[in-house]
Parts: sequence; structure tokens; C-alpha cells
Amino acid sequence: MLKKITLIGSGNVAHNLGHTFLAHGFEIDEIYSRTSKNAKKLAEKLKSNYTCELSEINKKSDLYIIAASDDAIEEIAEQLNLKNKLIVHTSGSVGIEVLKSVSSNYGSFYPLQTFTQSHLADISQVPFCIEGNTKENKIALMELATKLSSKVIEMDSAQRRSLHLAAVFTSNF
Repeated sequence: MLKKITLIGSGNVAHNLGHTFLAHGFEIDEIYSRTSKNAKKLAEKLKSNYTCELSEINKKSDLYIIAASDDAIEEIAEQLNLKNKLIVHTSGSVGIEVLKSVSSNYGSFYPLQTFTQSHLADISQVPFCIEGNTKENKIALMELATKLSSKVIEMDSAQRRSLHLAAVFTSNF
């Protein structure tokens, strides 16, 4: 069961997911951010530890969520080695293969929503698109997502990219 979560990122998505996880009884074990000010600020709100060094990320969490910009995911992944820990990203446009070198357990936990820090979204109404590299990982991520939202669907990387593109197009027009 996934109970202890490390958030890699401290922006809008990490902020909203972190508060939602905490409200649903999950423990936010650690926050990573490139800047100590941002890491500390979110960690204080989520009652967690923080670090600014990827090499110092704890290895005790059940789930690691990269909630960073699409451009930063590969760079972050290259600096992590989590062996068998489950790691996901929250991107709609990046495939899960980018996490293959980090761990033998990886996937995507994509909320189809634009987030801000100034307003916490009602996550119960946010669609989540889930992909896991194994059946077990997919099931674990689906169970996690259904604790947060009533709108959860399995979606592979190609489908997620198409959905993300359509959502960006619709949102901008």
C-alpha cells in the first residue's frame, strides 16, 4: 500500500497534490526543490522534510512523484537511482520510458487539470490518467488515484500525449 510519498517539485502541481494527499491521510515524507526557499515553504505546509539535493532524497517512501516541468523530468530522472521504488511523473506529454533507468517500477500519474498555488483545486473532480510499467504498478496507481478522484482512467503514453495536446489546444482557445 502506498502511504509515504516524496514529491519531487514544489510548484503548482506538487502544491495541490501534496495538500490533497495530506487531507486523505497520506504522509508527505519529503519535498525536493532546486531552491531551499521553495522546498522549505511547501514542506512546512505539508509537515514534511525537504531537500535541495537529488542525491540526498530519502529512500524510505513508497512512492516518488516528479511534479516538475516537462523539460525537467529527464534531467531529474538522470540524477535518481531508486532501484525498486515506484516513481511516476505528472506529465501529459512525456512517456513513462524516461523513468526506466531510475527504477524497475515506474509510471505516470497525470491529473488533467491546470493548477495554481493560490487556489486549491477540488481534486475529487479532476480526471487522472494512469499508466504503470507493470500490471501491479498500474493497479497500485489506480487504487491511489481512486482515493483522490472519482474520474480515473488507464491511458498509455501515446493516448496521454494526444489528450494533453487536445486539452492545451482547448484551454488556449
